[in-house]
Amino acid sequence: MNKRLNAIVLWLLIFLMSCAISKKENDRFEQLLNSQSNLDIYEYVDSLTFEQLQNYEVHAAQKLEDFYDYLALLSNDKISAVVKEEIRYSAVKLYYDPDLSIVPFKTNLGTEGLSLSEYLLAVSVTNNDEKASITSLEIIKPLEYVQKYHYEGSFAFQIKIDKDNASEILHKKADFSLRKMDKEIRNETVEMWEVFLDKIE
Repeated sequence: MNKRLNAIVLWLLIFLMSCAISKKENDRFEQLLNSQSNLDIYEYVDSLTFEQLQNYEVHAAQKLEDFYDYLALLSNDKISAVVKEEIRYSAVKLYYDPDLSIVPFKTNLGTEGLSLSEYLLAVSVTNNDEKASITSLEIIKPLEYVQKYHYEGSFAFQIKIDKDNASEILHKKADFSLRKMDKEIRNETVEMWEVFLDKIE
């Protein structure tokens, strides 16, 4: 009876976690839609104010934190394969290029040269009891105009990894970009700015 009750509780937790992830993404998207007067997400002219660019930089930082949260969930062996597939899908959506090669942690874990999709799959089949969290994050290159509908910037950040009563600090760098994309909203295609994560090294 206890095993059956534990199984029911575990499935309930997995279901609630999946709903929370989806709700988090939906809430963020709705927030962008509701704040269009501040962010001018329907702006059709390729010119953004300093304040608008700063707002997108904050959004990029949140996406970077989300990505590391997703990695922690993917390495948890208590989460079902179905939920992990949804998490991988959400993680890939944070990036503009799913074939990009990334190095989120150390470079000696046998994951060098893997694309984003391959890396996420490798993480999801590995039980990793390391707890990683971003402890500091700063913009080392603010969003700069690259070409029409395309800006790029960079973060420098630190990750604290806790394992076996010991801690390690890793210094990392991540690129991000801002691009104007076609989006389907309420059965209508509109152009809007969207921020993406890029290379992590």
